[in-house]
Amino acid sequence: MDEWWLVFVPDPERWGPLPKEGVLGVRDLPAALDAVGLRPGDPVFVRPDFVVDAELLQFTLSPDFRNLERESRRNYAIDIRLLLSWLWRRGVPWQAATIADLRAYKEFRVDSPLNPQRIGGTKWNEVEP
Repeated sequence: MDEWWLVFVPDPERWGPLPKEGVLGVRDLPAALDAVGLRPGDPVFVRPDFVVDAELLQFTLSPDFRNLERESRRNYAIDIRLLLSWLWRRGVPWQAATIADLRAYKEFRVDSPLNPQRIGGTKWNEVEP
């Protein structure tokens, strides 16, 4: 498995019935998420080895990210997930990514014929890393 997972906290009306025995060992998952500070629409980044990334969770909870509109947070999280997966497949922990890694990722996303889902320059922030 080499893809990061991205899970969004659902709105309360979308939870549906939860099993009495709990979910993943947590008896009251909505209360547990609330205790962490997660709100509906917040992203949770899960590494390919099924571990929630604590540093990215802190980023999700940060005022800078929190103050963005919900759809902006969602869009940023999706883009971040793509970068995380790309780095993971190359054996680069995201915390160790260099400017060269980020430039290579930009080249892959925008120009590489090896990428079947290239994006245009208007999607990419033109500020060089």
